[in-house]
Amino acid sequence: MVNYGEAIKRPFSDWKKLIIGILLSILPIINFFAGGYELNCGKSVLKKKKDYKLPKWTNWGSLFVQGFLLFVIGFIYMIPALIAFALTAGTALLSMFESIVVGDLSVLSGLMGGIMVAVILTIIAAYLLPAAALGYASGRFGDAFKLGTVFRKAFTGVYFVGFLASLGIYLIIALISSWIPLFGGAIASFIGGVIWFTIMGEAYSLVK
Repeated sequence: MVNYGEAIKRPFSDWKKLIIGILLSILPIINFFAGGYELNCGKSVLKKKKDYKLPKWTNWGSLFVQGFLLFVIGFIYMIPALIAFALTAGTALLSMFESIVVGDLSVLSGLMGGIMVAVILTIIAAYLLPAAALGYASGRFGDAFKLGTVFRKAFTGVYFVGFLASLGIYLIIALISSWIPLFGGAIASFIGGVIWFTIMGEAYSLVK
């Protein structure tokens, strides 16, 4: 089973490493270092012998590349949702104008349908992303797009529960850190990311 307790405690096991991660999460582009580090947190629990210690901040070039590729993977998985949003937004003004002039409110209902499709695609992409990212972490970049493996890992009970737990914990951290000036977003991003990838890494490793 996933060790949720260890995952939640993990970011706080070394305050120096935690502070470095938070500081690196503040600025765009620079936060690729933090993203690569978070992905390594998931990779470290893919093994049979789990390691809940925070990894060392080493191999900076590799961390940056991994963080960048994590961003690329997320962007590619979001492309269907982005297209749906773009098509919906592109017709929004025209549809609203037509509904007012013609008095046909069915146009607006069609617009809402497009928004719903885009939202559903966004949720699906967000759900699949941890499995895709961990596929890359445990192999090569192309493994993130082996949909057979991604679906097999993602559409299981242990993965689903882990995803919901990670999401709930992340939202709680974001709510608490929102009261902290300037650094609230970075705190939520890094602490939540470490916990998220630790939980999802364990869930991923449990699905054979």
